[in-house]
Amino acid sequence: YDVIGIDCEMVTTKNGSELARISCVNENGETILNELFKPNSDVIDYHTKFSGITEEILNKATSKFEDLKTIL
Repeated sequence: YDVIGIDCEMVTTKNGSELARISCVNENGETILNELFKPNSDVIDYHTKFSGITEEILNKATSKFEDLKTIL
């Protein structure tokens, strides 16, 4: 890809800020990655107003942050 746009959504956990979702689009605005990540610690704040992430959505996550390098 020549151009990629990346957006990360974070949640606040007992361990601080953790990745909850990463989304990437190509130069045509097509989604090339949209992955949820299960935090390593209990979530204190989903920041739903800004992130759109809820407990129900994040419960669908099967990947951990450590899995990101294998996804990319």
